[in-house]
Amino acid sequence: MSKILVISGPIGSGKSTACKYLKKFGYQYINADSLAKALIKKDKSIKVKLSKLFDTKNTFEKRIPWKSIRKAIFKDKKIKSDYEKIVHTIFYKELNRIINNHDNFIIEIPLIETVSHIKKDKTVISILSRKANRRSRVLSRNTIDDILFNDINNLQKKDSYYAKYSDYVIHNNGMIEKLNEQLINIIEKNI
Repeated sequence: MSKILVISGPIGSGKSTACKYLKKFGYQYINADSLAKALIKKDKSIKVKLSKLFDTKNTFEKRIPWKSIRKAIFKDKKIKSDYEKIVHTIFYKELNRIINNHDNFIIEIPLIETVSHIKKDKTVISILSRKANRRSRVLSRNTIDDILFNDINNLQKKDSYYAKYSDYVIHNNGMIEKLNEQLINIIEKNI
């Protein structure tokens, strides 16, 4: 089994929960969203490009309006695509640099369609869950509302796409213990 585990899946499926559990096995954790935000914060050229994309005079020097950006991205497929073109090039360059000489990483990436940009051998595990379960989990966090959940959900890939491009699929519709058990089974099969 590759020492690079990629955990993917749609919003609210249990990716973060799976990553948190796998860290107990000595894996270093990289959250794609957090890494992308850190890169945006420190790269002036990306901020300028995003300012143009969102047609704002705000150059994001003092504060980056993440909630507004998120809403705009998931309301419009073209904006989402343009955003990804700006951010993903630098993101994958940095991610590949980080993992280049090391193993034992868990990388949480919601956008399975971009996983092919990881240059090292990897094992892709998709966490899937019924929409009602995912909605309930996400809304209980009080970080986004039902409208934004639906906007994000509608722009994400379908379960069949995740399954097609994954080495393993876990259906996370029950208890956390069941999710953990399935993760252990995958690790044990491939050590």
